[in-house]
Amino acid sequence: MHAVSGFAPLQAGHAGHWCDGDRMQQADAEFNCKGSRGCTPLVGHLAEIEQVAEVEFREGNASPNKENLEFIKKCEAALPAGVSIRHLRADAATCQAGLINYCEANDIRYVIRAKMDASLKESMSAIKPSDWVPLINRDGTESET
Repeated sequence: MHAVSGFAPLQAGHAGHWCDGDRMQQADAEFNCKGSRGCTPLVGHLAEIEQVAEVEFREGNASPNKENLEFIKKCEAALPAGVSIRHLRADAATCQAGLINYCEANDIRYVIRAKMDASLKESMSAIKPSDWVPLINRDGTESET
């Protein structure tokens, strides 16, 4: 397992990343939106200590944006004492107001992939250029955009 670039090693009171697994094929699974059978595993793990906090295997026809905030809360409930989610990395299916509001309210820094659309472009244009910061890799180099 590899750590996500740019995050510091685990310290008490810090840690946590969420990564999405790849679709798995199963002969008896439901059909997905692309017409093949499979399930979509959702894996919550702490990259720094290589510990899995929660796993869900969703049917191939399950909506990927269903109950993602609830999944984050299950991950938090499974963490060892003194460890909390401080960083979240998630895909576009989690780009939801409830989840983002939860992260903001609980001081969780997040990176969520989002599909570029007019409203996102408008929101981004409101951010001053001086407020943007580069993503720094573990080796100290700046990540390319």
